[in-house]
Amino acid sequence: MGRRGRGEVVRQIKAKVAQNRDRYTVHAIQEMLDEDVTKEDVRRVLSEGVLVAKLIHDPRGTRYIFRGPDLEGRGVEAVCRLLGDNVRIVTVYRVE
Repeated sequence: MGRRGRGEVVRQIKAKVAQNRDRYTVHAIQEMLDEDVTKEDVRRVLSEGVLVAKLIHDPRGTRYIFRGPDLEGRGVEAVCRLLGDNVRIVTVYRVE
């Protein structure tokens, strides 16, 4: 994947979400069901939220954690990876 600045990564993720290039793992979908979070909520978090962490010590690739409000204003974090032309949503959870 190479080294990318935080601003560049954020722009890429937001652009891919705007192009509907967000893909969800089975785990993410299950967590979304458990937490009552929709894909539209996740898209809002990735589009309008902030990058709060970049986790680089994972053999499967760098993970990015975004935090922001869902469509009802409740806090959500979405963990994702850049994977080719897509953003892979790894997991989603509510935050206080």
